[in-house]
Amino acid sequence: MEEKQQEMDSPLEMVFSSSAFQLQTTRNEAEKGITPFDAIMRSQWKKAYENGVFNYSIKDVQTKVLPGKFSIVVQLNEKRLVLRRKPDDIHSVRQPFEPKKFNFTKIKQEEILFNLKYTNRNGKVEKNGHKTCNDVMNKASETRLEDEIHGSMVINTAPICETHSLLVPQLMQCKPQVVDASGLTLAIQTVLLSNSPAWRIGLNSLCGLASVNHYHYHVYYLHYPLYIQTADCKQIAGPCYEFEDYFAKGFVFQLEDDDVDTFVRNVMILIDYLLENEIPHNIYITRAVKFHKKTTENVYDTIRLVVWAQKGTKGVKTVGKFSVALAELAGHIPVYETNTWETLTEDEVASFLAGFVDDVYNQLYSSVKELYENV
Repeated sequence: MEEKQQEMDSPLEMVFSSSAFQLQTTRNEAEKGITPFDAIMRSQWKKAYENGVFNYSIKDVQTKVLPGKFSIVVQLNEKRLVLRRKPDDIHSVRQPFEPKKFNFTKIKQEEILFNLKYTNRNGKVEKNGHKTCNDVMNKASETRLEDEIHGSMVINTAPICETHSLLVPQLMQCKPQVVDASGLTLAIQTVLLSNSPAWRIGLNSLCGLASVNHYHYHVYYLHYPLYIQTADCKQIAGPCYEFEDYFAKGFVFQLEDDDVDTFVRNVMILIDYLLENEIPHNIYITRAVKFHKKTTENVYDTIRLVVWAQKGTKGVKTVGKFSVALAELAGHIPVYETNTWETLTEDEVASFLAGFVDDVYNQLYSSVKELYENV
């Protein structure tokens, strides 16, 4: 993995290939150490934080684990609810990108932590010479998938917790918040660049609590294990699995034989179906243990990706005690007022989130099983 600083005012650029991937890691970060990616991610975020680029301080964010089977992680962040940017007005899972609305081409230079570029099989890096959204939107794409794997790591000006940032695939191509294969590949590769079991990546679809209609993933370190990393799963069909016992029913996939391309293709079968049928969804990607592996080893030997289909909401999103979004469905609950922080229980979390996803999951089950029967 190479680091480049092309100009004094330009963002740091990280060029990487598959040789930098960490295909397994320990559950204790200290045992294996951090990678260059981890070091740069943390140092660049810390520098931005010290430079006052964020909307508020997060030094007073408190964290606890709720008593119960699922070890749900709860964090109190009262400032986020009132000091974040107003969410977009969203009415469709495939709503077109609107250049006049807020998007990540309009952020300040200091909000870009660094850029990521994946080298293709010829060792070359795809260069993006386009300057505006319209330039890209009006140009037919003739590039291969491997040439499209690049993106920008930018701060979230209203962070949930320390290191909370956004991974924006092909930022200047101005894509709407709709998952595609190249962006999902970059997200999975970014997990593999880290040695930390705490590194998490996720996505909220439009009508599934996404706030900005510009293709992006949420990324952050959460130094608490989540139940979904080791939860038992059973096969639905082909590479698609389900949790045997979890409070929010979702479709689960894992990285097999270190084959990122096949992993992405398998997930995109479901994503394309959800998009085609206007079904809101949330994605969470994390280190995990392989399905059916009964071991006491202190190792995460795969990546799990969970897709939750949910009822969703249209219009400008509002938040009650907590949201129904990627972190919450994974068992990480940001809350925004003290009373909720003090009184929230595992049963309350489980019941509320299940009410948004379980019925949709049950309605989709047969169709999803059919999608994967011959995969």
